[in-house]
Amino acid sequence: MAVYPLKVMLVNVHCSNNCLYALLQTRDDLDLILIQEPWFRTVATMRSDTDPLGTAQLGAPINNMWEPLIPKVTLTMTCKAVGYARKSLTCSGTIWNNTTHPLATPNSLVINVTTQDAITMWIINICHAIPLTGHNLRFLFSYELDELTPTILIRDFNMHSPLWSLPGHTPLSWGGDLEEWADHNSLKVLNPVVTWVGSKESNHPSVLDLAFANEAACFTNQLSSMKVSLSDSLGLVLHSRLGIR
Repeated sequence: MAVYPLKVMLVNVHCSNNCLYALLQTRDDLDLILIQEPWFRTVATMRSDTDPLGTAQLGAPINNMWEPLIPKVTLTMTCKAVGYARKSLTCSGTIWNNTTHPLATPNSLVINVTTQDAITMWIINICHAIPLTGHNLRFLFSYELDELTPTILIRDFNMHSPLWSLPGHTPLSWGGDLEEWADHNSLKVLNPVVTWVGSKESNHPSVLDLAFANEAACFTNQLSSMKVSLSDSLGLVLHSRLGIR
């Protein structure tokens, strides 16, 4: 069966419009860009007879080479995770935004990768906005992944765990729930190195951004090794190549 490699990058742009715009303009070597903490601000004002002052419509930057993949949000809702796919891939139906998936929320994006109308992989991008107490991941912990569908979960959890954190970091109280859920779904951590270095003054490296793959994704040999880059201008950069069969 033919293999069609897709090059995927995850970037935390820290709400920077300039960084996101530069990525879309310059990274013509990529097929799919997953963004965490995107610039998602006012892009238009919706007016009507009953609302003459107008209501701000929020959105992400657009580019004529890329199809924006936006979570299911209302016109006035913000989000923490978006994606951009090559327009040729969305027009052919190879990549499409699954807004009806149970894991699709304002802060999580579910992308279907298909060949010949069959789903060959789910790519899930989640950015966890931690509340003052507890966590906002109940929607995830209550969901059981399809063990037969290759799945990649790329997530900014903003939490520590003895299973992946470096020494000297205190695990959060709900970390055990995440570990149990990951173990129950037979997920493997793909991270090769540290994914956060803190400020130059603190120099306190840690692993906060995680990439997981289930057994189906690993056994079908669709994943290359993942690389991690750290940049003051872009934040975390995870990139890998998927062999879509």
